[in-house]
Amino acid sequence: MRACAAVLLCFMVLFVTGCGTVVNGFHQDLAITSDPGGANVSVDGIPSGKTPIVASLRLGDAHVVKVEQPGYYPFEASVVPVTSTWEWGNIIFAGLIGLAVDAWTGGMYELSQDKVHASFPSQPNNSTKTASTTSLK
Repeated sequence: MRACAAVLLCFMVLFVTGCGTVVNGFHQDLAITSDPGGANVSVDGIPSGKTPIVASLRLGDAHVVKVEQPGYYPFEASVVPVTSTWEWGNIIFAGLIGLAVDAWTGGMYELSQDKVHASFPSQPNNSTKTASTTSLK
């Protein structure tokens, strides 16, 4: 019985002392939109759906968001982890244990952006007709 209580206490201490983990959790939502809408989205090479979409991304990892629309150049954006301001709480209140917990869980990070918008410039296409001028006589 004492062993179970000790294990439970250790578990609680490890998961409660990380300020970043408590506040940020393990994932962050990323809103992905495009103009024109309905573009295909993949995150880290895995198809995720069509725009507009909200993807839940793991904190602590860098991610590559690719948005593709037929007839346009593909759009690609990198979303990288940055240190969360909540880590100051660990330095002040929890010390090295809190920092270690947040580093282990990814809670010491937040993503560099919370939304990605792809605006597609037209892709030149040789088969596309171009406007021509005609003179009237």
